[in-house]
Amino acid sequence: MNANQPQLFANGLADHNALVEELLGDQVYQWASGAAEVDGVFRSVPAFNIGNAVVYRKDVFEELGLAVPNTWDEYLEVGRELKNNNLPVGQTLGHTFGDAPTFVYPLMWSFGGQEVDESGKVNINSEGTHKALAFMKDFWEAACDPGGMAWDDTSNNRAFLGQTIGTTLNGASIYFVAKNSPDQYPGFSQKLDHFLNPEGPSGRFHFVSPRALSIMDYSPNKEAALEFIAFASQPEHQSKLPNAIAYGVTHKDAAAQIDKDILQDLPTAPENLEGAIELDTEFWVENTDALTERFTAWAAQ
Repeated sequence: MNANQPQLFANGLADHNALVEELLGDQVYQWASGAAEVDGVFRSVPAFNIGNAVVYRKDVFEELGLAVPNTWDEYLEVGRELKNNNLPVGQTLGHTFGDAPTFVYPLMWSFGGQEVDESGKVNINSEGTHKALAFMKDFWEAACDPGGMAWDDTSNNRAFLGQTIGTTLNGASIYFVAKNSPDQYPGFSQKLDHFLNPEGPSGRFHFVSPRALSIMDYSPNKEAALEFIAFASQPEHQSKLPNAIAYGVTHKDAAAQIDKDILQDLPTAPENLEGAIELDTEFWVENTDALTERFTAWAAQ
């Protein structure tokens, strides 16, 4: 299950409370339990999360004399120069579960926009959100590949590895594909580097994208599913995942077993969690359709 899906499909998911208590107890991160728990019932077992950063062509930046941007305004100017040299920012804004929300959420937060206020009242129609939308419109037109409106979560990977874009917000996959396929992409991984999401007037933010394992309430194979989740959730098994890809673990005891050189690059490292904001799953359950319609109308202008 991805992000808010346990909330969306709660009526069809089994009660996982006993399993979560047995496997995780009080050693689960709040961002993980918040996405998996619905009205006091865990509808999934937190498994891992996917961090993200902006991957860029280090060699192109050096050739064009570009500095790594620290703010959104700086990224706009960098993106404008990249687009003028036929290597635009490649960002998916399609109806995806990964790269699109991990891009627009932090952008909105960094301009002061939010879904709900501290009291839980819907507050999406705010000055901060409007400022974020205004910047996004300028950024998209000046710096981005317009085809991104139709991209899914793999399109920007293919575009970057095909050397048709200069930067994109992504997980670790682009770098690992380039590094682990030297025959197909000779020397390409050495040309890549990453930078954090740019800072806006209200700060710098990243999206912690939770993933969880769920059992359908009507499944005929519940026992087998329980056995697999129990195995995969053990700290000694979770701790092996980051050796293959930079995904954050959900069990705090697993984090203690990860090599420090690897842990510092994970989204769930303590210092990296400081700038992360939890996804408001209840808001999206109630407002997904209406906001999708409004966004589609705005994008068509």
